[in-house]
Amino acid sequence: MGQGVGVAAAMCKKYRCEPREVARNHAAELQQLLLRQDAFIPGVEHQDGRDLAKQAAVSASGDCPLVFPDSQTFRHVNVPLAQIFPVSTESIEAVELLLKSDLATPVQLRLGLRKAGHVWDFRGADDVATASATVPAKHQGFVRFDLNAKTEPGTLYYLHIGYQEGVSWAVFTDSPEAASLVPVATSPADQPPNGDRWRPLTNEKCFSMRVTPTQRPYGPKNVVIGTSRPDRWSNIFVSDPEGGFPAWLELRWPQPVISGYVQVTFDTDVNRRVERPLFRCPDSVKRYDIAFATGGGWKVVAEENDNYYRWRSHTFDPVHSDRLRIQVHATNGAKSARIYEVRVYERPPGSVA
Repeated sequence: MGQGVGVAAAMCKKYRCEPREVARNHAAELQQLLLRQDAFIPGVEHQDGRDLAKQAAVSASGDCPLVFPDSQTFRHVNVPLAQIFPVSTESIEAVELLLKSDLATPVQLRLGLRKAGHVWDFRGADDVATASATVPAKHQGFVRFDLNAKTEPGTLYYLHIGYQEGVSWAVFTDSPEAASLVPVATSPADQPPNGDRWRPLTNEKCFSMRVTPTQRPYGPKNVVIGTSRPDRWSNIFVSDPEGGFPAWLELRWPQPVISGYVQVTFDTDVNRRVERPLFRCPDSVKRYDIAFATGGGWKVVAEENDNYYRWRSHTFDPVHSDRLRIQVHATNGAKSARIYEVRVYERPPGSVA
């Protein structure tokens, strides 16, 4: 809120007007300035036509699949439970839930799949597909539900199961000071007794499950789609943890552009609450460099060896090139590089355009 007031005050000076006139006549410009400075306005995407990154094709050394971690902690299905997740394929063949049954006899469990408009949005009321499966007596392990559902790539969905006495679903919780294992753009929820609304389960949790086919919602194109937090999509590039470091992200233009300023937004898990002095988010990128392709190879224009900030900007002598590469050599603990947004400009944009 303070950031918004400060930028609005600068715009009052620019246009020599009162705050209400900024709201009435310049709200869109105010929003775009705030987004460029890494503020978050849900549902609003950046539309800065000067950002050269929006014109580039993006590739990477490899991206991370959607993987939910297993857990030995179980939550009783004494109320309906649900899990939002991003879908990158045109269909979902099946999902498997990590379940435990304390019952002496098998039980049928029904599962439904619904669209979600936002990473915390469980308001969808219509199932796009349903499936049932048998949970064996005294069982602990994965149970497969054959959905055979048609889905829309680039969309969030949530699956839900209803009340079932004697059955529990494994729930994983991130360690406060370790690298996050809860996938980005996933949210669990329950539905309290006698309630008609879902209640999101916060503090870095997810239910343990598997999706067939494998989903890949963390590809490199996410860094130029216009938002720097998960909302209606994952909106983040996560490198393949099996590929190790260095991991790279490359922007390629149809023809050379002139650039003298690059802005990068990393992941510092803004939801994390750690009070330990000098704590550095393990998911943040620590060592990286930015380079442009030249006739003689790659020209490094910026590099950092001990970063722990989320938002970084780099100004350098203008370069004429058709390719930019960000190469991550290390993080502060995570096995993947995580980048939300990359912006490229010919020159540094002013605080108020």
